[in-house]
Amino acid sequence: MSVARASSRLFYHIPRRVTPPAAPFSNVVSRAWRHHSGTASLTSIKTARQFSSSRSSNFSAAMEPKFSEGADVDQLKAETTELLENEWTLDSDQMGFEKTFYFPNFTKALDFATTVGIRCKSKNHHPTMTIKFGSVHIHWTTHHPRGLSAKDTFMARYCDEQAKIIGAVKKGEHAKCAPAPGSKA
Repeated sequence: MSVARASSRLFYHIPRRVTPPAAPFSNVVSRAWRHHSGTASLTSIKTARQFSSSRSSNFSAAMEPKFSEGADVDQLKAETTELLENEWTLDSDQMGFEKTFYFPNFTKALDFATTVGIRCKSKNHHPTMTIKFGSVHIHWTTHHPRGLSAKDTFMARYCDEQAKIIGAVKKGEHAKCAPAPGSKA
């Protein structure tokens, strides 16, 4: 075995001792440790993030959303609670909303994304959007000033309205990819 090969082999097999850090928000993000080939890696697993279903403005410290500087906090708390009751969730930073909409086919999913895109242009507020065969995942957040803003709550409500008009369905009732007609699968 050559020296270069031996040194690179040693490099890849250095054993490491890694201990998991204390999780300050263990109720928000659960942490899983995986050990592969003598090394450790930390994997964050998202859990559902929701406020209590009551309409009170008592938010827990760990789950309190972070609003944009200069925002009307009382109004945004009420709107946020309403959105969370309508299946929206806070992102991992509590600075944005996420939701996946399901549709009976790809055409309706694309129609929904286009409709939202047109309104985004007129409002100059754009989401992160992932379009799949029978679903559209949307993430709203305000980048400047950082945090949740009235633009996010407005656009989230607009998404709910348009999904209803276009014909959103419940998860499990949406379209799934199938083999092409006439193909042998």
